[in-house]
Amino acid sequence: MRVVYATTFTMDIRGFDYESLMWGALAGLLGGALRTIFTLASENVVVYSVLKEARKDLVVSFLAGGVAYALMLAITSKWPDLITREIRMVMVVAAGWTRVAFFNRLNQLVTSKLDKTNENLRAGAPVVPPASDVVPIGDK
Repeated sequence: MRVVYATTFTMDIRGFDYESLMWGALAGLLGGALRTIFTLASENVVVYSVLKEARKDLVVSFLAGGVAYALMLAITSKWPDLITREIRMVMVVAAGWTRVAFFNRLNQLVTSKLDKTNENLRAGAPVVPPASDVVPIGDK
């Protein structure tokens, strides 16, 4: 007998691990704080307002850490043994360290994928449906 699991988006959100996401964002915040200290200690960077620079760095690094953690959770759900806990921690802190460069690179990757898809559509290539693991409702 085959069991069909039906969940709604609300049920999926309730099962999401908010504590881990918060720890990921805080690890990104740690990376941003380290980067801010490094920036302020550098003689090559002009900083006009230390408070303004620190606030900007910490907010952007907090967001970068949370997004990096969520992306790694998505990758782990597809390939479970690819990313270990240690790699995840280093990647989240690195995302906080790079701050805006993390979002710029993410934007570049998404834009290149969308451009490739648009070129394929203009060239008349058949649209490839996304791969999914849909569970059939009936028995085979």
